[in-house]
Amino acid sequence: LWGASEPNRVQVRDVPPGSTAASLEIRRSDVILRYGGERVFGVDDLRTLTAQGTMGEPVQVEILRDGQTRTVEAPRGPLGVQIQPLGAQPGTEVP
Repeated sequence: LWGASEPNRVQVRDVPPGSTAASLEIRRSDVILRYGGERVFGVDDLRTLTAQGTMGEPVQVEILRDGQTRTVEAPRGPLGVQIQPLGAQPGTEVP
């Protein structure tokens, strides 16, 4: 994706109060790397993954914040965040 100048990551643009993401302490500018064990490369990937499986079942969400990877457990379904596509060279920090 990077080589084709396509977005290859998903960044959190906003976390509304009271959302699932807010309760998980997901923050603005976090990058969602994996959802339910699957790599998230784009906005459509995340939307598809949140809709698969059984709603409410626990899934692992891996995020990147300040160069550190962390994993939180979320109920399967929308996180309630506003997201934006992001392009970053593989192996580099998010700007």
